[in-house]
Amino acid sequence: MIGDGKSAKHSQFLATIKTDVPFDIDAMNFRRDTTDILYTPALVEFLKKYEFRSLLPGDIVHSAPVYNLENPVKKAT
Repeated sequence: MIGDGKSAKHSQFLATIKTDVPFDIDAMNFRRDTTDILYTPALVEFLKKYEFRSLLPGDIVHSAPVYNLENPVKKAT
């Protein structure tokens, strides 16, 4: 450890996940009453972009583009 260790202790604090935080939210309020989801192109693009693959139906998940050296990801400029 270099110096007085404040940086290491701060890093450990930031990396620690607090599990004893009190909250008064009822998780059942977020339950969906229906499983019907309209997969618009914008929703599919969002879910793919942020890699929420488990929220996509199987036929859409498997149609996701495959990136490799011949088909690199293009970054927006």
